Amino acid sequence: MDAERVEMQIAALLDQADVEHARVREAISELRAAGVVLQQGVTGAARTAVTDAFAGLQRDIVRARGAMRWFSYRWIVIVGVSLVGLFALGGGLAWALVALQRHQVAELIERKTALEADIAEMMVNQAALAKKGARIKIDNCGGRPCIEVSPNQSENLTDWKGPWNNSTTGKSYVIPKGY
Repeated sequence: MDAERVEMQIAALLDQADVEHARVREAISELRAAGVVLQQGVTGAARTAVTDAFAGLQRDIVRARGAMRWFSYRWIVIVGVSLVGLFALGGGLAWALVALQRHQVAELIERKTALEADIAEMMVNQAALAKKGARIKIDNCGGRPCIEVSPNQSENLTDWKGPWNNSTTGKSYVIPKGY
C-alpha cells in the first residue's frame, strides 16, 4: 500500500507538474506575445520619433538655407551700396579738386593776361622813350623805385637837387608818379 500510495502521489504530482508545466508554457507564450506587441510598439514609437526628428531636421535645414540666402542677399546689397557710395564719394572729391584747379587756373590766366598787358605797355613806353633818346636808370629809394635826375633842369635851374640825394655819389633822384 504504501508503494501504491506513493505511486499515486507521484502520479498526482506528475499530473500536477504537467498542469503547471502547461500553465508555465502558456504564460511564456503570453509573455512572448506581449513582448512582440511591446517590441512592435517600441519599434513603431522609435520609428515615429526618428521620422519626426528627421522631418524637423529637414525643416530646420530648409529654414537655415533660407536665412543664409537672405543674409547673403543682404550682404550683397550692403556691399553694392557701399561700393556705389565710395565711387560717388571718389567722384565728388575728384570733381571738387578739378573745380578748385579750374578756379586757380582761371585766376592764373587773369594774372597772365594782366602781366602780358603790363609788359606790352612797358614795351610801348620803352620804345617811345628809345625813339626820344631817353635812357632812364631806375634805382631804389627807401623801398620805392626812383629815377636818377639831371641837376640841369632848365636855363635858370642848373644846380638842382632832388628830394632824394645820395650823399656818397652826389646823385639826385625823384619817385615817379604811381609808385
